[in-house]
Amino acid sequence: MYNLFPNFDYAPLINQVVFCSLSALLGYILAFKVRYFDELDIKPVVPPFVGVLTTLFALMIAFMASAAWQNSTNAYSAYQLEQMAVKKLYMMPMAQPEYLKKKNKYLQEYVSIVQKEEWGRLRNMQPVKEAGYKIDSLLQFFFSIKQIESNQEKELGNEAVRFVEELNSGRDKRLYLGHMAEFKYLYKWVIIYLLVFLCCFNIAIIHRGRPKAAKVALLLFALGSILMISTVSLYLHPYMGPHALHASEFPLIPDP
Repeated sequence: MYNLFPNFDYAPLINQVVFCSLSALLGYILAFKVRYFDELDIKPVVPPFVGVLTTLFALMIAFMASAAWQNSTNAYSAYQLEQMAVKKLYMMPMAQPEYLKKKNKYLQEYVSIVQKEEWGRLRNMQPVKEAGYKIDSLLQFFFSIKQIESNQEKELGNEAVRFVEELNSGRDKRLYLGHMAEFKYLYKWVIIYLLVFLCCFNIAIIHRGRPKAAKVALLLFALGSILMISTVSLYLHPYMGPHALHASEFPLIPDP
């Protein structure tokens, strides 16, 4: 829901106002301006039918709310996994000063790319190849140490490889959640807005003999829909919105 209008924290509010208002307007126009429905003045639609549609609408909103909650939990879990992997690798001792310097250099470059590009500019919606290259460089570095150093260093190398795997796993989870913002929920939003439109149309049909009552009912339903959908859409993507995880929260590494 951050894709159709300017990309800022409260952009979904604009989406909801536009789509829900259009649904109410189109529902009113179809019900009152299309002559095909004139007969409904004599034989109106049974009101409980609207209840079925609103129930389906509420179930879809509940489903999206559950997804938003789960995404937030998974995003924080991925953040902790990646953060701890970086800290473990940075604090890991090395036998040779040049090894320590090289290891910290790779970590610094990785964190910088993540902060400025993946998490910062792209909001984790797309991976940056350079970040993947830094992880590969760390793996090659620790594998090379295991081949030429003592048994003690080999043990540290095995542990370091495990930490790099944790780092890569945390990054993959972060990017997967961020990639969901690229229209991955589109078909669910289409269903939700179709249900909003159908509810508006049925409300207008039921009140076809009373235009003023129809306008009031549509206004109230549109406002309620805006509030319900906004509550979900503002929190659906963990790296966007008013309470998003930001790049500044990613651990900084001091200069070696």
